[in-house]
Amino acid sequence: LRQFITGIVRKMQGKDDGKVSRVHAFGLTLLSFHVGAAAAYIAVMLMQMEGIWIALVPIAVAFALSFRALRCKE
Repeated sequence: LRQFITGIVRKMQGKDDGKVSRVHAFGLTLLSFHVGAAAAYIAVMLMQMEGIWIALVPIAVAFALSFRALRCKE
């Protein structure tokens, strides 16, 4: 969340110097996490413990976005 807010502030100041903006990278990571948490909750409520496997899709997306953000930071 801190990186996302920092990205918003830097973008408003005109100092966004990365190839992929922090707002984009960290915002999508936060969004993926919360969508994944909601989907996992709903899946477990509907399909019991087998529903937890559905959560692997958003987790993988959040991991990929985090990895991408870390690579762009270097």
